[in-house]
Amino acid sequence: MTTRWQDAPQADFAVLGKPIAHSLSPMMHGAAFQVLGLEYRYVALEVEPEELAPALDFLRDKGYEGVNLTVPLKEAVMPLLDNVEDFALACGAANCIRLDDYTGINTDGPGFIETLHDLEIDERKDVLLIGSGGSAASIGLALVDIGFNLRIWSRDPNNAARLAARLGDQASVSVELDPKGVGMLVNATPASLFGESLPVLWGRCDPDAVAYDLAYGMQLKFLDDAAAHTRMCVDGLMMLMEQGALAFEWWLGLPAPRDAMLSCLLEAKL
Repeated sequence: MTTRWQDAPQADFAVLGKPIAHSLSPMMHGAAFQVLGLEYRYVALEVEPEELAPALDFLRDKGYEGVNLTVPLKEAVMPLLDNVEDFALACGAANCIRLDDYTGINTDGPGFIETLHDLEIDERKDVLLIGSGGSAASIGLALVDIGFNLRIWSRDPNNAARLAARLGDQASVSVELDPKGVGMLVNATPASLFGESLPVLWGRCDPDAVAYDLAYGMQLKFLDDAAAHTRMCVDGLMMLMEQGALAFEWWLGLPAPRDAMLSCLLEAKL
Protein backbone atom coordinates (compact mmCIF):
# COMPACT_ATOMS: atom_id res chain seq x y z
CA MET A 1 0.00 0.00 0.00
CA THR A 2 1.28 3.45 -0.95
CA THR A 3 0.83 6.52 1.26
CA ARG A 4 0.67 9.90 -0.46
CA TRP A 5 2.56 12.75 1.16
CA GLN A 6 -0.68 14.64 1.87
CA ASP A 7 -1.69 11.70 4.11
CA ALA A 8 1.65 11.47 5.91
CA PRO A 9 1.35 10.07 9.44
CA GLN A 10 3.10 11.59 12.41
CA ALA A 11 6.75 10.56 12.05
CA ASP A 12 10.30 11.90 12.16
CA PHE A 13 11.90 10.77 8.90
CA ALA A 14 10.72 9.58 5.49
CA VAL A 15 11.81 8.37 2.09
CA LEU A 16 10.10 10.15 -0.82
CA GLY A 17 9.75 9.03 -4.42
CA LYS A 18 7.63 7.27 -7.02
CA PRO A 19 7.39 4.30 -7.11
CA ILE A 20 7.93 3.93 -3.37
CA ALA A 21 5.89 0.95 -2.15
CA HIS A 22 8.87 -1.40 -2.67
CA SER A 23 11.20 0.62 -0.40
CA LEU A 24 12.90 -1.22 2.46
CA SER A 25 14.22 2.02 3.97
CA PRO A 26 11.49 2.26 6.66
CA MET A 27 12.22 -1.29 7.80
CA MET A 28 15.97 -0.71 7.78
CA HIS A 29 15.87 2.56 9.70
CA GLY A 30 13.28 1.14 12.06
CA ALA A 31 15.70 -1.67 12.92
CA ALA A 32 18.44 0.89 13.56
CA PHE A 33 16.22 2.96 15.85
CA GLN A 34 15.11 -0.13 17.75
CA VAL A 35 18.58 -1.52 18.43
CA LEU A 36 19.70 1.87 19.79
CA GLY A 37 16.53 2.43 21.80
CA LEU A 38 15.52 5.53 19.83
CA GLU A 39 11.84 6.42 19.63
CA TYR A 40 11.87 7.68 16.05
CA ARG A 41 9.59 6.69 13.19
CA TYR A 42 10.52 6.47 9.50
CA VAL A 43 7.93 6.09 6.71
CA ALA A 44 7.69 5.89 2.90
CA LEU A 45 5.67 8.53 1.04
CA GLU A 46 4.77 8.91 -2.62
CA VAL A 47 5.73 12.28 -4.10
CA GLU A 48 5.70 13.43 -7.73
CA PRO A 49 8.53 15.78 -8.85
CA GLU A 50 6.17 18.73 -9.32
CA GLU A 51 4.87 18.22 -5.77
CA LEU A 52 8.25 18.17 -4.07
CA ALA A 53 8.36 21.79 -2.85
CA PRO A 54 4.96 21.73 -1.11
CA ALA A 55 5.64 18.21 0.16
CA LEU A 56 8.87 19.26 1.87
CA ASP A 57 7.22 22.30 3.45
CA PHE A 58 4.30 20.17 4.61
CA LEU A 59 6.54 17.55 6.21
CA ARG A 60 8.73 20.15 7.90
CA ASP A 61 5.66 21.87 9.35
CA LYS A 62 4.42 18.47 10.52
CA GLY A 63 7.61 17.98 12.53
CA TYR A 64 9.65 15.73 10.25
CA GLU A 65 13.40 16.16 10.75
CA GLY A 66 14.75 14.75 7.50
CA VAL A 67 13.96 12.88 4.30
CA ASN A 68 15.69 10.59 1.86
CA LEU A 69 14.91 10.99 -1.83
CA THR A 70 14.77 8.31 -4.49
CA VAL A 71 13.62 8.18 -8.12
CA PRO A 72 12.75 10.69 -9.56
CA LEU A 73 13.45 13.44 -7.00
CA LYS A 74 17.22 13.62 -6.49
CA GLU A 75 17.83 16.27 -9.15
CA ALA A 76 14.47 18.02 -8.74
CA VAL A 77 15.30 18.94 -5.14
CA MET A 78 18.45 20.91 -5.93
CA PRO A 79 16.81 24.32 -6.64
CA LEU A 80 14.79 23.98 -3.43
CA LEU A 81 17.78 23.71 -1.09
CA ASP A 82 19.36 26.55 0.86
CA ASN A 83 22.60 24.67 1.55
CA VAL A 84 24.25 21.90 -0.49
CA GLU A 85 27.41 19.94 0.32
CA ASP A 86 30.20 19.94 -2.27
CA PHE A 87 29.73 16.38 -3.53
CA ALA A 88 25.98 16.83 -4.08
CA LEU A 89 26.64 20.15 -5.82
CA ALA A 90 29.23 18.56 -8.10
CA CYS A 91 26.96 15.72 -9.21
CA GLY A 92 23.80 17.85 -9.27
CA ALA A 93 21.79 15.51 -7.07
CA ALA A 94 20.94 15.14 -3.37
CA ASN A 95 19.33 12.13 -1.74
CA CYS A 96 19.37 13.18 1.91
CA ILE A 97 17.76 16.37 3.25
CA ARG A 98 17.70 18.01 6.66
CA LEU A 99 14.44 19.91 6.89
CA ASP A 100 15.20 22.45 9.61
CA ASP A 101 17.60 24.34 7.33
CA TYR A 102 16.96 22.71 3.91
CA THR A 103 20.48 21.32 3.66
CA GLY A 104 21.11 18.55 1.16
CA ILE A 105 23.86 15.96 0.86
CA ASN A 106 24.46 12.93 -1.31
CA THR A 107 25.17 9.60 0.37
CA ASP A 108 24.57 7.48 -2.75
CA GLY A 109 28.05 7.90 -4.23
CA PRO A 110 30.03 7.33 -1.01
CA GLY A 111 27.70 4.48 -0.05
CA PHE A 112 28.20 2.80 -3.42
CA ILE A 113 31.99 3.00 -3.15
CA GLU A 114 31.86 1.33 0.27
CA THR A 115 30.26 -1.73 -1.34
CA LEU A 116 33.05 -2.25 -3.88
CA HIS A 117 35.80 -3.34 -1.49
CA ASP A 118 35.09 -7.08 -1.74
CA LEU A 119 34.16 -7.16 -5.43
CA GLU A 120 37.73 -6.98 -6.80
CA ILE A 121 36.89 -4.73 -9.73
CA ASP A 122 39.77 -4.35 -12.20
CA GLU A 123 40.57 -0.64 -11.96
CA ARG A 124 42.42 -0.76 -15.28
CA LYS A 125 39.14 -1.42 -17.08
CA ASP A 126 36.34 1.05 -17.80
CA VAL A 127 33.00 1.03 -16.02
CA LEU A 128 29.88 1.04 -18.22
CA LEU A 129 27.43 3.32 -16.41
CA ILE A 130 23.84 2.90 -17.57
CA GLY A 131 21.65 5.93 -16.92
CA SER A 132 22.03 9.69 -16.64
CA GLY A 133 19.82 10.72 -13.71
CA GLY A 134 20.64 11.62 -10.13
CA SER A 135 21.76 8.14 -9.11
CA ALA A 136 23.98 7.79 -12.17
CA ALA A 137 25.52 11.22 -11.54
CA SER A 138 26.43 10.43 -7.93
CA ILE A 139 27.78 6.96 -8.75
CA GLY A 140 29.70 8.34 -11.71
CA LEU A 141 31.32 11.14 -9.73
CA ALA A 142 32.29 8.77 -6.93
CA LEU A 143 33.89 6.36 -9.42
CA VAL A 144 35.76 9.14 -11.21
CA ASP A 145 37.03 10.42 -7.86
CA ILE A 146 38.74 7.08 -7.15
CA GLY A 147 40.27 6.81 -10.60
CA PHE A 148 37.87 4.87 -12.83
CA ASN A 149 37.15 5.78 -16.43
CA LEU A 150 33.49 5.68 -17.43
CA ARG A 151 31.46 4.95 -20.53
CA ILE A 152 27.98 6.41 -20.09
CA TRP A 153 24.90 5.17 -21.91
CA SER A 154 21.42 6.68 -21.71
CA ARG A 155 18.26 6.21 -23.74
CA ASP A 156 18.66 9.92 -24.48
CA PRO A 157 22.21 10.45 -25.83
CA ASN A 158 22.00 14.16 -25.01
CA ASN A 159 21.55 13.34 -21.33
CA ALA A 160 24.53 11.00 -21.47
CA ALA A 161 26.60 13.75 -23.08
CA ARG A 162 25.62 16.26 -20.40
CA LEU A 163 26.57 13.87 -17.62
CA ALA A 164 29.88 13.03 -19.30
CA ALA A 165 30.67 16.73 -19.58
CA ARG A 166 29.86 17.21 -15.89
CA LEU A 167 32.17 14.36 -14.89
CA GLY A 168 35.12 15.49 -17.00
CA ASP A 169 37.82 13.81 -19.07
CA GLN A 170 37.44 10.40 -17.40
CA ALA A 171 33.91 10.05 -18.79
CA SER A 172 32.75 9.45 -22.36
CA VAL A 173 29.48 8.62 -24.10
CA SER A 174 28.74 5.07 -25.24
CA VAL A 175 26.44 4.97 -28.27
CA GLU A 176 25.61 1.30 -27.71
CA LEU A 177 25.36 -0.76 -24.55
CA ASP A 178 28.53 -2.59 -25.51
CA PRO A 179 30.29 -4.10 -22.47
CA LYS A 180 33.39 -5.33 -24.29
CA GLY A 181 36.47 -4.59 -22.19
CA VAL A 182 34.66 -3.21 -19.13
CA GLY A 183 35.25 -4.44 -15.59
CA MET A 184 31.81 -3.52 -14.27
CA LEU A 185 28.38 -2.61 -15.63
CA VAL A 186 26.25 -0.45 -13.34
CA ASN A 187 22.53 -0.14 -13.99
CA ALA A 188 21.53 3.20 -12.49
CA THR A 189 18.19 3.36 -14.32
CA PRO A 190 14.80 2.44 -12.83
CA ALA A 191 14.28 -0.18 -15.56
CA SER A 192 14.36 -3.07 -13.09
CA LEU A 193 11.61 -1.47 -11.00
CA PHE A 194 9.31 -1.88 -14.01
CA GLY A 195 10.57 -5.28 -15.19
CA GLU A 196 12.11 -3.76 -18.33
CA SER A 197 15.09 -5.14 -20.26
CA LEU A 198 18.01 -3.00 -21.37
CA PRO A 199 19.61 -3.50 -24.81
CA VAL A 200 22.97 -4.72 -23.49
CA LEU A 201 25.10 -6.65 -25.99
CA TRP A 202 25.73 -9.38 -23.44
CA GLY A 203 27.54 -11.62 -25.92
CA ARG A 204 30.42 -9.10 -25.96
CA CYS A 205 30.82 -9.03 -22.17
CA ASP A 206 34.11 -10.11 -20.57
CA PRO A 207 33.43 -13.14 -18.34
CA ASP A 208 35.32 -11.55 -15.43
CA ALA A 209 33.06 -8.47 -15.38
CA VAL A 210 30.69 -7.62 -12.53
CA ALA A 211 27.05 -6.63 -13.16
CA TYR A 212 25.66 -4.25 -10.53
CA ASP A 213 22.02 -3.13 -10.37
CA LEU A 214 21.16 -0.36 -7.92
CA ALA A 215 17.64 -1.78 -7.58
CA TYR A 216 16.84 -4.40 -4.97
CA GLY A 217 14.10 -6.42 -3.35
CA MET A 218 12.68 -8.12 -6.44
CA GLN A 219 13.59 -10.25 -9.44
CA LEU A 220 15.89 -7.98 -11.44
CA LYS A 221 15.78 -8.45 -15.22
CA PHE A 222 19.17 -6.78 -15.66
CA LEU A 223 20.89 -9.29 -13.37
CA ASP A 224 18.92 -12.21 -14.81
CA ASP A 225 20.22 -11.26 -18.26
CA ALA A 226 23.77 -10.76 -16.94
CA ALA A 227 24.06 -14.02 -15.00
CA ALA A 228 25.28 -16.18 -17.88
CA HIS A 229 27.84 -13.62 -19.06
CA THR A 230 29.52 -12.15 -15.94
CA ARG A 231 31.60 -13.26 -12.96
CA MET A 232 29.26 -11.81 -10.37
CA CYS A 233 25.83 -10.16 -10.13
CA VAL A 234 25.20 -7.65 -7.34
CA ASP A 235 21.94 -5.95 -6.40
CA GLY A 236 21.54 -2.66 -4.54
CA LEU A 237 20.91 -4.06 -1.06
CA MET A 238 24.39 -3.33 0.33
CA MET A 239 24.36 0.13 -1.20
CA LEU A 240 20.95 0.77 0.37
CA MET A 241 22.41 -0.09 3.75
CA GLU A 242 25.56 1.99 3.32
CA GLN A 243 23.83 5.13 2.01
CA GLY A 244 21.20 4.75 4.72
CA ALA A 245 23.84 4.40 7.42
CA LEU A 246 25.55 7.58 6.23
CA ALA A 247 22.21 9.43 6.27
CA PHE A 248 21.47 8.11 9.78
CA GLU A 249 24.84 9.35 11.04
CA TRP A 250 24.43 12.76 9.43
CA TRP A 251 20.95 13.30 10.84
CA LEU A 252 21.56 11.99 14.36
CA GLY A 253 25.30 12.32 14.97
CA LEU A 254 25.43 8.68 16.15
CA PRO A 255 27.26 5.66 14.70
CA ALA A 256 24.82 3.67 12.59
CA PRO A 257 24.27 0.03 13.65
CA ARG A 258 25.22 -1.36 10.24
CA ASP A 259 25.03 -5.01 11.28
CA ALA A 260 21.44 -4.63 12.48
CA MET A 261 20.49 -2.67 9.37
CA LEU A 262 21.98 -5.26 7.03
CA SER A 263 20.48 -8.20 8.93
CA CYS A 264 17.05 -6.62 8.59
CA LEU A 265 17.50 -6.20 4.84
CA LEU A 266 18.78 -9.73 4.32
CA GLU A 267 15.83 -11.16 6.24
CA ALA A 268 13.44 -9.13 4.10
CA LYS A 269 15.11 -10.47 0.95
CA LEU A 270 14.61 -14.13 1.93
